[in-house]
Amino acid sequence: MLAEAADEQVVEPLHEGRYRFRPEIRRLLADAAGPEHGIAECAAAVSRALDCLLNRALHAAHAALPQSWRVETAPATDTPYRDEAAGMAALRAEAANVIRAVSVAQEYGHVDVALRLARTLWPLQLKAGYWDEVLPALADRGPVSRRA
Repeated sequence: MLAEAADEQVVEPLHEGRYRFRPEIRRLLADAAGPEHGIAECAAAVSRALDCLLNRALHAAHAALPQSWRVETAPATDTPYRDEAAGMAALRAEAANVIRAVSVAQEYGHVDVALRLARTLWPLQLKAGYWDEVLPALADRGPVSRRA
C-alpha cells in the first residue's frame, strides 16, 4: 500500500522501505486527527514518534562518532549500526526527519528531547559538512539553544 501511495505522490519514498508524508498531506492528517482522536491521544502519538526517532538518531550518531564526548551513548535497546559509515549513512537518511523533529519536540514542550535530537546532528556537521541543513535545528529557538 505504501508503494501505491508513493506512486500517487501521497508519500515520498526514503530508504529501506520507509516513507515520509508530503507536507500538504501531513497538514491534512494533523487537522483531521485532533477532532477524531483528541488532544491527549495525538500528543501521546507525537511523543512515541519522537522517542522512536531519537532512539534511531542516537544509535546512528554514536556509530558515526563513537569516541566523541559530544555524542550521547546509544541506548541499550535496538540494534547498533555496524560501523561509522553505516551510522553516517543513517544520519544522512534521517537528517530531514531529525531536523523537523527538533521543532516538533519544542512545539510540544519536550525540550530535553529537542536538545538530544539536535545533538545527534553533530556528526553531520563535523564529518559531512551539513552546515546549512542542520542550522535550522540548532538556531536560537529559546530553551534548546540556551541549554546547549
